[in-house]
Amino acid sequence: MPISVTGCDGKRGFTLIELVLVLFIIALISSFTLPRLFNIGDERLKSSARKLAAFSNFLITESALKQSPIKLYYDLDKNRYWAVVLIQKEDRIEEIPLSGGSKTEKELASGITFDEVAVRNIAKRNGGITFTTFTPWGYRDRTYIYLRSDEKVFSVYLPSFGDKVKLYKGRFDRGS
Repeated sequence: MPISVTGCDGKRGFTLIELVLVLFIIALISSFTLPRLFNIGDERLKSSARKLAAFSNFLITESALKQSPIKLYYDLDKNRYWAVVLIQKEDRIEEIPLSGGSKTEKELASGITFDEVAVRNIAKRNGGITFTTFTPWGYRDRTYIYLRSDEKVFSVYLPSFGDKVKLYKGRFDRGS
């Protein structure tokens, strides 16, 4: 069976079956790739929440290993966060960057913002700087962190004791 035919005027062309087959392949590939392109914001939101949760879980362990409290700061206006170790120096407490060098800030992915941070069910913040404290014996301030991308929200919940940090799609109900 010929792949292409020569027309009456001597020009070569494609058969109808070939054209339909190519269109079918393009439609099939598009059906898998286009939904992913439209959900890229959702993936960045989920990824940012996972990174923040992993960093918080790391701080729980790091505080116990260093036998020093650690503060995790959130800059809600600049969508950044960083950690410092609290060291007792004579009559004052000094904040030392976690890495030992300059303050290592982590930034949320492009298009992701802090919607709200609520520490100890009391201080809800939509702007400015707030923090969560991690202690060497496992206590940390109960904190609800809401990350936003367009109209979607992802919640990061840091319980006071025991459990690791939890992630929730949507807004976590503080009453539960």
